[in-house]
Amino acid sequence: MEKLKKFAGMTLNFIVVVCGFMLLVFNVRANSLISEQLIKVPMNNNPSVLMSKVNISNNSPLQSELDGDYWLANMEARIEKWLKNSSLRKNILALVHFEANAHGLDPLLVLSVITVESHFDTKAKSSYGAQGLMQIMPFWLKEFAVKNGSLFDYRINIRLGCAILKHYLDREKGDLFRALARYNGSLGQSKYALKVFNTYQQLKLTDNS
Repeated sequence: MEKLKKFAGMTLNFIVVVCGFMLLVFNVRANSLISEQLIKVPMNNNPSVLMSKVNISNNSPLQSELDGDYWLANMEARIEKWLKNSSLRKNILALVHFEANAHGLDPLLVLSVITVESHFDTKAKSSYGAQGLMQIMPFWLKEFAVKNGSLFDYRINIRLGCAILKHYLDREKGDLFRALARYNGSLGQSKYALKVFNTYQQLKLTDNS
């Protein structure tokens, strides 16, 4: 009987995860608005300036400047344990929200990828050569014709990371599970996508905006 209860509990948890993942995929498909190429907007370190440039849609959590400040404060508290520099936290969060919206992505999804990939370490480098916040391979600089740019520059890293993720989403016709696997170079495996999704769920539970 005890084994049966344990099995039933595991089955229920799996169903909850799958249903939640399907909801996220649906939202991504509904908000897929931008082409594969990089958005041509100027780099800017000022969070308030970036927030003023965000193209607000009906599905965006930032419906006003006040809501934007709330989102930043809420998310800032979530990543403080990884990123102690307050100014850098604000800049990264503002950039994430700006670039995610510009590329038709969910900002929480981008934050989840960053959390899994680097835990907000702007200088992170993998044994395979992936660099920066979103762990991007250097060849992408050439693909997007970025000259004299460094992937350790978080502004370039976030912009390219969003563009790459959008590229894979378009390639997979909105299939987030496969797009995340492609982003990680693990197509055909589920571990990475589920890890990102679980992180997304944790962030979502704390985002009441």
